[in-house]
Amino acid sequence: MARDDEKVYLYAETAEKLTPVTGCKWMMLFIDIEQNKSTGWQGYDFMVNRLSPKGNKVIVGKNVAGHWQWEPVAETKFAVNNKLELEIRSDILSLVGKDIDIEFKWNDNMQKNGNIMDFYVNGDTTRWTVKFRLFG
Repeated sequence: MARDDEKVYLYAETAEKLTPVTGCKWMMLFIDIEQNKSTGWQGYDFMVNRLSPKGNKVIVGKNVAGHWQWEPVAETKFAVNNKLELEIRSDILSLVGKDIDIEFKWNDNMQKNGNIMDFYVNGDTTRWTVKFRLFG
């Protein structure tokens, strides 16, 4: 993960070739923007790519009331070439002018939407925690 004044950038590289982007439940990204497990679904405030990508765009969804419900709030660019690159405007994630202390989790091929235990049973999952401080 990286950031500049306007966007955050995420990158995923897999051991095996990525499955086609048209596949159901393909490379979903869960984002916890404040490390607070009492907000969002299981703490995740945003989800990217719940709906299949269209062209070079994915949908960013914001969690609704802590349930497995995601309101689309933006489209953002992504690129795939055996690696996945994604950019999201900081204002979409409410991160403008703030230090960042977030957790994000990539999940590919989830089978049971809304079941946190599916992270441990199906598909491939990886979790990261990242901190950025603002200077100046």
